[in-house]
Formats: sequence, structure tokens, C-alpha cells
Amino acid sequence: MISKNIKFVMFDFDWTICHTMNFSTNKLKELFFLYYPNSSIDDFYLFREKFKWVPVSEKLNYISSKDFLKLKENWLLEYKQWFDKCEIYDWWISIFERLIEKWIKMVIVSNKYRELLIEMLKYFSLDKYFFDVIGEDTYRYYKPDVRLSLELCKKYDLKPNEILYVWNSEVDRMFYENSWFYWFVSEDNDERISFMKEFITKI
Repeated sequence: MISKNIKFVMFDFDWTICHTMNFSTNKLKELFFLYYPNSSIDDFYLFREKFKWVPVSEKLNYISSKDFLKLKENWLLEYKQWFDKCEIYDWWISIFERLIEKWIKMVIVSNKYRELLIEMLKYFSLDKYFFDVIGEDTYRYYKPDVRLSLELCKKYDLKPNEILYVWNSEVDRMFYENSWFYWFVSEDNDERISFMKEFITKI
């Protein structure tokens, strides 16, 4: 049974709302071999696996803590040039509209840089739907750290079971399970759409 106590819907961004292509993997590979030219492709795969579920900032810091700020600036600049290669899942728009009609607040919670998230939302004209954007650099904690969920509940004065979390990846699953947010939302798009449509009719 869908709860009628939901006051807040929290969305992941990559592969949940937006198909974000392969910029991150390609760029990290380029930087890795730039700074470690004698490495093998297996070394890169080990690096990628080791840092699989951490934000970009930690990956960039590992590649070069000395040049971290330069790497970050370059990362943001080049990613913005890739916006046109990303694709919004259009079926979300009608759901966003309905949620607003129901006076349900929405927020983005992602392990992307907040600055990048805000720019992407503006680029795709989605910024009007979300009253807040939480990135990897908004708090000291990031997904799947349960302390982030505690910070969010405190900030919005909500209990975990009053928050519906819509997500896509394994790190999101871990965050959801650790945080006691309401409901399980399948990674499958069709199931997720059906769930959200039913959810809207129940609230």
C-alpha cells in the first residue's frame, strides 16, 4: 500500500532522470593515463573499480591532489560541453507537473558536483520543478552515507518515511536501505513509471 504521508520526493539524477552518456568514464580514462602514462589498461580498470561508488572529487584527488582544483575546473568546463549528448527521459515531465499540482516538493540528490547539476537542470528546463539541489559537495557526506540522510531529514524537518526516494543504481540502493526512506522503487523504468503514476493517484 502506498503511504499517504509522503511530503517530499527525492530524485537521483544520472540514469534516473537523465541518460548522461559516458563522459565520466572517458574523461577519467584520459586523465588517468595523462598522469600515469606508464600504466596499463588493467591498472585503469583497477582504479575504476576501487573508486566505483565515490564522487568525482575523490577520483580527481587520487589522480592528482596537487592539481585537484585545475582538474575540477577542467572537468566542469568539459562536462558542460557534453550537455547536448545527454538525454532527459521525457516521461518524467508529466509526473513532475502532477507532483507540483499535488503540492509535493521535489529535490535532486546526486553525487555530481552541485554546480554541474544546477547547470544541467537549467539546460533541460527542469530547474523549475526542484526547490533544492544536493550535490556531492553540499555536505561533508555523500551517498550512500546514512549521515547524509540524517542531514536531509533535519534540513527539511521530515521523518525518513515521509520521503520517497526515486533512484537507479546500486549506490542508490545502498543509500535507500541505510536511510529508511519510504518504499522500494525498481531500477526498471516501466515499473518505476507505473509506481509513480499510482503514487500520484494515492496522495
